[in-house]
Formats: sequence, structure tokens, C-alpha cells
Amino acid sequence: MTDAAREPLVAADYTPLTAPLTKEEVAAFKRDAKAAGAPWAARPDLTGRGGGRLALLGLIPVLIPLLGVVFIGVMLAPVLPSLFDALFQLSSEAGFPGGLFLIGFVAVWVFVIGAAITAAVRWIVHQGYPRGWWEAALRLTRFAERNGLLHGHEEPVDYSGSVFTLGQRRTAERRLRAPAHERRFELGNYRYVVVRKTKNGTSTTVYRWGYMLIGLDRNLPHMVLDARANDRSLLGIRSTNLPVSFDRDQVLSLEGDFDQHFTLYAPKEYERDALYVFTPDLTALLIDESGDFDVEIVDDKLFVYSSTPFDLLNPATYERARRILDTVGAKTLRQTARYADERIGNRLVDQVAAPGRRLKRRTSWVAIVFIILVGGWWLWDDILSGLFG
Repeated sequence: MTDAAREPLVAADYTPLTAPLTKEEVAAFKRDAKAAGAPWAARPDLTGRGGGRLALLGLIPVLIPLLGVVFIGVMLAPVLPSLFDALFQLSSEAGFPGGLFLIGFVAVWVFVIGAAITAAVRWIVHQGYPRGWWEAALRLTRFAERNGLLHGHEEPVDYSGSVFTLGQRRTAERRLRAPAHERRFELGNYRYVVVRKTKNGTSTTVYRWGYMLIGLDRNLPHMVLDARANDRSLLGIRSTNLPVSFDRDQVLSLEGDFDQHFTLYAPKEYERDALYVFTPDLTALLIDESGDFDVEIVDDKLFVYSSTPFDLLNPATYERARRILDTVGAKTLRQTARYADERIGNRLVDQVAAPGRRLKRRTSWVAIVFIILVGGWWLWDDILSGLFG
């Protein structure tokens, strides 16, 4: 790194993530967290519509078998004694193996009722929290304390990265970050919610990402490296996994086999600036260390995105993050330490001109045509067909 501050994750102690935990430790942590009003003491709320909503969703596997048992019990209650008597007679007259019919019938009902009771007990024990919730919170809290990091939980996020500008209720579920006096660094999982209107009301979709943030020393033009390794493919047609698309006239080709691994987007007229940053040695590190992740540089931050959340209880996650930090992060810092946008006219001003601050997003003509067709069909079906018979 370019400053003398301790780098995060250097010689990290992973013992809190792997050491055995006793029930007494978890219970004490849970009790203290609730008493102190710790952030992880609240039930997780993926949709932001109230903490009890997710807890009620946890009751679904409990209610379905219970309601089924109750319904069938009520329907069969008047004839239940005679039914059992008839089944007993049938089983006794059928001999072996037909005689096992009654035993099988009873076993199925015992299993269904037992499953319902087990689910009910489990829900009551966890009080609507996901399984392993408290153990994970305890391990991450201890890991953060042991390594001088800050453990954030269910915190609002307002970053300028493309993934962080979509949807509603943008939240860092769990994240670990460096203290304020050290170079800015974060590793965590993030979610946002997209609410769509439907025929029957609204539907809510939750999107979750893993991300890594590295603070830079200078503001830079907006640049995105869309990894090809994580692209989606349908009938041989590739499409980005990123939730936003950028105008293709901003694609910049680099030498070597870089284009086989990433698609680089840079603002028009900032091609030379992008080449200043993405030198051959940096592009080689990007391919080797982060080839399956998307990378974005925006303002004074470098983001590394994973379309699947990180396993923050796995030491391998932090080892991978440390390698990226020590290679891609360190090289990017050195490469951009003296960057200045010549369009500003003053190298002492840490600022990027307006055309370079944000990439232009691509208009989805397929979506527009689809909306026009749906709108035309609705107009004809609901209005014009009635007028013209």
C-alpha cells in the first residue's frame, strides 16, 4: 500500500471462525446482544416490510403440515374409530405382507405429525431467526475484535458503485471494514430490493451480492471490467451478470488476451486515461487474481463484485480477499497515485471532469419493444376492441 497504515487481513487470526463453540457461549452471547440492543439481535428482514414478516415466513413449514393434520382430522373425526377398525380387520385378514398396511398407514401419520411438531419446536427455539444466526454473529464479532476490524450488520449503504444504485432498501447485511484511521477497506455482503407492480398487487425480489471495497488516493474516471467468466449464456448468446448495462461504444480493447477475460468500459475520450491505469502488469494481475469477479473503479473507490454472497465464516474467503488486496489493490494504488484529469487543468485538484465521472448506460431496446407490444395489446383488448367490435 502507499501509506504506512496497517493493511487489513494481514496475518489474520482465523481461530474465531473455526474454533468450537459451546451452547453456553452462544446462549450468553445471545442474551447479552438482546440486552444491549446489538444490531444482530433483530430478526433479519430481507424485504424491509417489518421484522415479523420473515419470522412469519418461517412458520410456513410448520403451519402447512399442522393445518393438513387438523383438516383431515376434522373431516375424518366422525368415522375415525370405524376406519381404524376396518383397517385392522383388513390387515388381519390379508396376512403378510398385506398386514403391514395398517402399520404403514399409522407410520405415515406419525411421521407427518412428528415433522410438524419438530418444525414448531425449532421455530420456537430460534424465535424466527435463521439456523446458525447467533453462532455466525458470535464468530464474526470475535473475528473482528481479534483482527482490529469493525463488524457492521444490517446497515444502510449509499455507495456510488453501479450495484449500489439499484432498487430500494440497500443494505449491507454483514460487513467487515478497517477502522477510520486506516486505509478504507470493506468485505461484505449486500442486498437490495426491487418492487414491481403485478396484476394482483406487487412482487418483491431480493438481490444479493458479495463485494470488496478498496479506497484509492485519487478520484478516477468511471471504469468497469465485466468479467466474462461469470457471464450468463442462453443458446450461445452471452449476457453480462451485472445488473446494469453500458453503451457498447465505451468498450476499450486492450492488448494480449485481456479481452478474452474482461470487457473494459471507459468513458468516451478517456481511453488514454484508462490505458494509463490498466497497464499490462495490472491487467495480468486482474486476470490471475480476480478473473471470475467484476471490477469497478468509480470516484476514489475500487469495487470487486461477486454475484453470489461471500462465505464470511470461511477463512478461504479472507485469503482470497487478501491476495486481491495485496496484488490488484496495491498495484492500482501505485498506478493511480499521481493521476490527474488533464481536462480540469490543475493537477492539484483531485477531481474528474463531468464527462468522465459516470459511464453512459445502455438502453434496452428489447425491453422497450416488449413494453410497446404489451401496451398495444392492452390498449386493443381493453379499449379498441370494444369500440370496433
